Amino acid sequence: LCSDVCCNLLIHHILEILNFARNPLPSFLKLTTTREVSLRGPLIIETSRVTRLEKSGLEMVLRCLAVCYGGHENHAGAESCPHRLRTTAATDAYMVHQSVFWNLENTTAENPFFAFAFFQAFEHTTSYDESISRYMRRHLTANGERCIQLRYGTNPHQKEDAELYIIDAQMPLKVLNGAPGYINILDALNAWQLVSELKEATGLPAASSFKHVSPAGAAIGVPLNASEAASCMVSDLPLNDKEPSLAAAYARARGADRMSSFGDFIALSDRCDELTAKIISREVSDGVVAPDYDDIALSILAKKKNGNYTVIKVDPKYMPSETEERTIFGLRLRQKRNTAIINADTFKNIVSKSKEVSTNHRTFLSCN
Repeated sequence: LCSDVCCNLLIHHILEILNFARNPLPSFLKLTTTREVSLRGPLIIETSRVTRLEKSGLEMVLRCLAVCYGGHENHAGAESCPHRLRTTAATDAYMVHQSVFWNLENTTAENPFFAFAFFQAFEHTTSYDESISRYMRRHLTANGERCIQLRYGTNPHQKEDAELYIIDAQMPLKVLNGAPGYINILDALNAWQLVSELKEATGLPAASSFKHVSPAGAAIGVPLNASEAASCMVSDLPLNDKEPSLAAAYARARGADRMSSFGDFIALSDRCDELTAKIISREVSDGVVAPDYDDIALSILAKKKNGNYTVIKVDPKYMPSETEERTIFGLRLRQKRNTAIINADTFKNIVSKSKEVSTNHRTFLSCN
C-alpha cells in the first residue's frame, strides 16, 4: 500500500471495504510501502498476486482516496477529481482475485473501465452508509421521529426488520394507538393520498375504505337522504341531512361495497369527530389514518379490537419527494410520483353535443 499516513487508519479502511471486519485478514494481502506519496496523492491497494495488468479477472479493486482522513465520505470530494479515486471491493469473503495497478496517467473518468470502477466505488460506499444509518436510526432515534417498528411484514411470519422509516426529514406519521403492520401502512399511505386529493378537488370532507392496498370505496361528505342513510346502515345516527360531513363521507365509502370493506383500513381527510368515530366503532376494520382526532373520538377508537386498534395521525402539510422507489425481489423500481391534478377544470373540455354538466355531476366526475 502506497502512503505515508497512519498505517492503523489505512488498515481500518481496508477492513471496511473488503468486509473483513469480522474475519481475519487474508495472508495474501500484504501492506508494503513501495514509494513516497503525499497526502494529496493517490492511494492504491495492491496484493502480492499482482504481476501484470489484467482487467478481465478483476473482481473490482475500487477504493482508496487521495485523502484518507475522515474515511470513505471523502468520495464526495472525489466527484470532481475522479482520477484520484481507488477503491477495493471483494465479491466473496476473501477473494480480491486479480487486482489492478493502474497507470496513473490513464486512470481518467473518460476511460470506460475506470468510469465503471468509479461508479461501483460510490455504489459500494452508499451500501456501507445505509448499513450504518440503519443501525443508528433504530438505536439512536426515539418516539418514532425517523422510524416506526411494524408488527410484521406482508405476512405474520415476516417479523424481522419490519419497519417504516424516512431519510432527511421528520416522520409524518404518528401511531396514537395499536401497532400497524406492513400492509396497514401501505393501505394508510395510499388511502391518505386519495382522500387528500378528493378534499382538494371538491372542497368537501372525504373518506376512503381500503382493503389489500386497493380502494373498496371512496366518497365525499355529501349529505345523505333517508334512503341513502338506510342503505349505508346509519339511519339510527344523527347525521346532518343538510350540510356535508365527514361522517357522511365514511358512511358512503363503507357502503359502496360492504363485503369488500370488511376489515378495511380507513382514511379521513379531516379531523375525526365523535360521530365519525361511532360509525367506525361498529364496523369491522383494522385501523384509521387522519390528520387529527377529537379526544372523545380517539377514546372511542382506542377501545376497538381490545385496545389494539391502529390509529395513525398524519401531518397534512407533509410533501413527499418527486420520485418514489420500491424494492421487489431484490430489484429496485423507481418512478416519478403521480402528481397529476384532477378537479372540475379537468372536465371543461366537453366533446359531446351536450355541453351542460351539473355541479353534482362535476363533483362525482372529480371523485372518479
